[in-house]
Amino acid sequence: MKRWSPKSLLTQTDVPYYLLSFLGGFCIYILKLASVVKVLDDLGMEFYPWLMLIQGISIYSAIKITELKSRRNPFLFASLVFLAGLFIVAAGNLPIFNSLNQSIAFPISLFICSSILLSLIEIHLNDIIFSQISLLKNTRIATTLALFEETGALTGSVFTFFAGSLALSSTNLLITLVPFLLSSFLLLLLKPSSESKVEIKEKKQITEDVSLRLYPFSFLVIGLFTTLLCLKQLQGFTVLVGLEQLKGSNGEGLTKIFSQFSMVQTSLIFIVLLASMSRKSRLPTWSKGIKGFLSIQTFSMALLVVVPSPLLYLGTGAIRKIWQHTFLEESMNILNSSIPQDIRIKIRSLMERYGNLVAYTILSGVSFLCINKITPMWSAWLLTACIGGVGIFLRKKLFNTLTDYQVGNIVRTDVFESINSCYSLANPEASNHAMALISLMHQNPRPILLKAIIKSLGNMQSKDAIEPLMKIYETNSAEDVQLAAIEALLKFESHDIDYFLLNKLQKIIHEQTSLGEIRRSIFTAITTRLHDVAIPMLVGILKENPEDQRVIANVLIVMGEIAVKRNDVALLEKISEYLSPSYTRRVRANALMFLFHHKKFHMKASSIFGTFLASNDEYDRSAVAFLAGELRLKGMMGFIFENSKNKQHQNSTLLIALLKLGYHEASNLCADLILNASHDQKIIVLNQLSAINNNHVRYKVYFEVLEKHPERLNEFLQTLIDSKRDFDEDRILIHKEAKRLGISVYEDNQLFENQKKELKVA
Repeated sequence: MKRWSPKSLLTQTDVPYYLLSFLGGFCIYILKLASVVKVLDDLGMEFYPWLMLIQGISIYSAIKITELKSRRNPFLFASLVFLAGLFIVAAGNLPIFNSLNQSIAFPISLFICSSILLSLIEIHLNDIIFSQISLLKNTRIATTLALFEETGALTGSVFTFFAGSLALSSTNLLITLVPFLLSSFLLLLLKPSSESKVEIKEKKQITEDVSLRLYPFSFLVIGLFTTLLCLKQLQGFTVLVGLEQLKGSNGEGLTKIFSQFSMVQTSLIFIVLLASMSRKSRLPTWSKGIKGFLSIQTFSMALLVVVPSPLLYLGTGAIRKIWQHTFLEESMNILNSSIPQDIRIKIRSLMERYGNLVAYTILSGVSFLCINKITPMWSAWLLTACIGGVGIFLRKKLFNTLTDYQVGNIVRTDVFESINSCYSLANPEASNHAMALISLMHQNPRPILLKAIIKSLGNMQSKDAIEPLMKIYETNSAEDVQLAAIEALLKFESHDIDYFLLNKLQKIIHEQTSLGEIRRSIFTAITTRLHDVAIPMLVGILKENPEDQRVIANVLIVMGEIAVKRNDVALLEKISEYLSPSYTRRVRANALMFLFHHKKFHMKASSIFGTFLASNDEYDRSAVAFLAGELRLKGMMGFIFENSKNKQHQNSTLLIALLKLGYHEASNLCADLILNASHDQKIIVLNQLSAINNNHVRYKVYFEVLEKHPERLNEFLQTLIDSKRDFDEDRILIHKEAKRLGISVYEDNQLFENQKKELKVA
């Protein structure tokens, strides 16, 4: 068993980055609390407009300076930021500084410094963490880190709720400062991974003169981001007004009120994020999340005009932050990936600097008018609702401009950029471009790009695409392309499509000698939609083919998928008839796979499993390994390992079973076998690897290649291509990971560049 030491936890796992995210969330909460206390308790709301104006200018300057200073050693820079945060929080709460509070300059300085440090932590900490963590290790890393961050913020709010004002207890203040110190120390211990040449080039481009006029959508992106920042800051003002009114009405301490609000808000965010962990991966589109955020903001602020209430002020702030964490941030990341690399860094730099400056300036003006009662308070909410309306207009304008660009971008960039362009078009709003994608689909693009086009057509929901999608299924023999076409057709509601799908289902069952994982996915996709029609059809096929073991084995796979999904005991009873020794090993294994974990059929299935286990036949023992991996029978791990060891770990079926069961060395053994076996054996291993539904299990093998055999990465990628299996999405992820680690990828890029056709949009 693998033993972990403090050193290995620090250098070989992602634990320190999860801890950093947790500590960062705690520190961010404390800095926010410090800012609110300085405004409402020490200074008063009349200072708020001027503080916002100074803050906007200060953050603009701070981001400009830190872009230059943090580039050499971002870990050291972030460490210093946390130390500065420690000093600011300590200075704001230690009794020895109380005399300085008599001077207005001191609390103003503390407020500005805490706000700047808060912005720097939010910007730089995530950049550092994401640059170090492998997507191959954790595909949902963004959500995982957000959970740790919110847990840190929740811990901070619970602590301050029970501890009260930090200025009144040196012990409580000391406990609060520990996360700042730990974060700083941890950042110094961690070593950054080597940067790729591409990333260095991108960073240098910040200071270079990149013309944005060639990309007219870039100014709309900056405008939309600025609008979102304006909404965020004005919403923050709403929460502040609510806190002030609650403080004035019931006399409770501000720290306790803010802690209560944060506890409720953070708990809701935590629950939503936790629920999203089980969400299936979706086709990446950015428009829907931004549209929803703007619509909710516009409605909620318009509601405040009619129903002003302190609790409603706080409630709209909580809703805004929940939507921001669960949808908006993901949408902005996807939008960022849709922007060409040569201007991406430049746009981000401008958004962070000018966006904050404009947002804080507007906030300063609006809050000045309302706080000094030059205009009624509801005018601020009305203005915010109007800004939300402007954002909705900008989003629509940006969508149209960006989609026009993306259609042309598909045919003039590398395949990875082209795929991003396709996914950017995957929206019913972009259906006017369907004919252009259909034209491209008919011009034989590379399979990886063809599938992206097919997926986009399905999400566009244009009826013009139905006939071409059916045709591409009929004419293209690649199973992964056929699966993409089926999944795209399932997006439409049509009796013609239902008839088409049923015909294809019957054809696959009768004609395929070996079902294969992709064919099984096609089965599942079709029967999920047509299960009421598919079940009698499947039963009929069994009756018509009582002796055809190949057809029976295929039908059992489909029938078993339906039975387990619907917990249909009658179907499982039918499947149990095929456990008889009169049927082939393949038929009995397929039946056993769906019956083993059902209490009614477990004993009978276990008996058949035992006959395989006791057999001296090598193929029966391979069946045991396969079934143990599929059924997650961890108790069989020792048996399978001994068999694999006896064969010098050269039997791929045994290794794949160990991989599925979670044996920690199996990923390394699989990687070695793929790299060092004969060409035919490599293809067999990869075929079995592609059949694993759990992406994370496959990614472990890729990570081993990147970690231990980086010099053979191009060879490995070429082997994936030679397998003719659906590794396209995996190769994209490997390419991104190689870039993060600074590993040059030649073969993959060269393949796309040499074989790419000159496509023209009709």
